[in-house]
Amino acid sequence: MSDRCPPPTRRILTLATLVVVLLVLVQLLPDLGHGDLFREEGRRVIPAREMLASGDWIVPTIWRTPYLTKPPGFYWILATSFQLAGSVTEFAARLPSLLASLATALGLLWVGARLFTWRAGFFAAILFTLSVEVLKKGRLAEIEAPLALFVFVSVCAWWLGRRGSWWWTILSGLSLAMALFLKGPAGLLLFIGPPLALALRDRSPRELLSLRLWLPLFVAVSLAGVWVALVIGQLGYEQTVGTWTGEKLGKGTFVGYLEQRGKYVLGTLFAFYPATFLLLLAIGTPAWKRLNGSPNTPFAFWAAASGWLFFLFFPGAQVRYAYPMLPFAALLGGVLFEEAFCAVQAPVFIARLSRTSRVLGGLALALPPAAVIGYFVPLGEVTVNEWGLILGALFAALSYFLLRRGGEARWRIVGGFVLLPLLVGQILSSQVGAATIRRHQRAHLAHELDETVPPGEPLHVGFWLNFCALSYVEHEVRYVPHFDELAPDSWLLLTDQQFAEAARTAEGPVVFEEVLRRMFWAGERVLVRVRRVP
Repeated sequence: MSDRCPPPTRRILTLATLVVVLLVLVQLLPDLGHGDLFREEGRRVIPAREMLASGDWIVPTIWRTPYLTKPPGFYWILATSFQLAGSVTEFAARLPSLLASLATALGLLWVGARLFTWRAGFFAAILFTLSVEVLKKGRLAEIEAPLALFVFVSVCAWWLGRRGSWWWTILSGLSLAMALFLKGPAGLLLFIGPPLALALRDRSPRELLSLRLWLPLFVAVSLAGVWVALVIGQLGYEQTVGTWTGEKLGKGTFVGYLEQRGKYVLGTLFAFYPATFLLLLAIGTPAWKRLNGSPNTPFAFWAAASGWLFFLFFPGAQVRYAYPMLPFAALLGGVLFEEAFCAVQAPVFIARLSRTSRVLGGLALALPPAAVIGYFVPLGEVTVNEWGLILGALFAALSYFLLRRGGEARWRIVGGFVLLPLLVGQILSSQVGAATIRRHQRAHLAHELDETVPPGEPLHVGFWLNFCALSYVEHEVRYVPHFDELAPDSWLLLTDQQFAEAARTAEGPVVFEEVLRRMFWAGERVLVRVRRVP
C-alpha cells in the first residue's frame, strides 16, 4: 500500500499517546463530579457505600437487603475509589469509568500497533473516544466502561496468547474473571463468542480444544466459583439460587420484540459513530477487501460481531449491552481510517467518505446558529452557556477550513469524522449532560428528608426505587416491604399510592401521619410518621 504518511518515530509515538490521553480528558473530565447521581448510578453507589460501612465485601446489599442482581465487581471498584478519595462523592464514583475509558483507548493504541500499524491504533483510539456511547457511559458510575475494558483485554490477550507467551493467557483469564465479576455469565459469552465464530468460519473445531482457550475459562470460572461458594455460605443455598433464578427477562408481544430489535440496531449504529459509518461506507470497496486480507481482521470483526449478534436476539437487549463490542468496532474503523487518510490506492472508499464528510461538515457549520438558539431559547433541558457558544464558533471555523483545505479529500474526512463528533461532544456533554442531572435536584430532596427525620432515627422505605435520591440520605435507610407491620414511632417513606392504601387500611392504634410530600423523578413520595393513638 502506497503511503502518504510519515514513518513512525519515537517522537511521533509519544505525541500520539499524549493526544489520546488529552482527548479522553477533554471529552470526559469536564463536570465529572458536578450534578446529582442519575440513571443506574444510585444502584451502584449504595452497595459500594454499604460495603465500606459493614466491611462485608462478599454479599452486596442495598439498605441491608442482599442485592445479587449484579456480581460485586463494580461495587469493589467503587468502594476502593471511595476509600482512596476519603469520601463518597460523585467524582469518586465516576472516576473509575473515566479511567477505564482511558485505559481502553490506550489499549487500542497499543493493540492496533501490534496487530496492524501504529496509525491504525491511533485512529482506533480516536474513534473510540469520540463515540457517542463513550461520551455517555464513559463519565457515569455504571458498569459498561469497566466491562468494556476487561472484555477487550481478555479477548485481545487470548488472541495474542494463541501463538505467544503464556503470560498473555494468564492475563486473559484474570481479565475474564473481572468481566464475570462485573456482568456475570454475559462476560463469559462475550469472551467465548470470537473463538467460536472463528472456529466455525475456518471449520477448525480443534481451536476450541486448545489449552490457550480453556485455561482463561478455567481461571475465570474458578475465581467466580469461589465467590459464589462464599455467598452461599453466608446466605444459604435457597436464598442465593432463588435470587438468581428469580430474575426475569421480561415479556412482550412479537411486534414489541421486533420494535426493540429495530431500536437496538439503529441505536448501536449511531451510538458507535463514527466507527460504524466508516465500516458501512467501506463495504464493497477495494479497501474492504484489503481489510479482509489482513490475518488479524477476522479476529477483530468477530470480536465485535459475535457479541452484537448475541444481544440482537437477547430478550430486553438495550444499546448499552453492546458497549463491550465498541472497542473492536473502533479497531476496524481505525484500520479503514488509515486507509482513507494515508493510502493513495483507495479511490472508491475515499470518494464515499469525502461525499459523506461534506454533509457532516455542513452540519458542523449549522451548529453555531443552533447554539445561539439554545442559549437564548433553552429547549427543555437543553441549555447552552457562553462556553458552548465559543466552542461552536471555534469548531465551525475549523470545520470550514478543513472543508476548503486545498481540495484534499482526506482533510474533509478529518472534519466530518473527527471534528464533528468532537464538536458535538464538547457542546453537549458538559452543557446538556450537566444541566440534565442538575435539574432533578436529588441531593436537595435527600437533604429535606435528613432535615425532617430526627438524628439517630432510621428512615424506612416501602419501595425499591429512587436509588439515586436516597443514596444522598445521611440517615440509615431500611427497606420494609410489609410496612403495615412497622413498629410505631417510626419514619416511613412511601409512594403516593402506598400512602393512600396505608391510610385507608390502617387498623387499631396505629396511624400513618403525613409529614412531607415531594415529587421525585418517578412520582410523588410521602414521608409519614407512624404513630400510636392513645
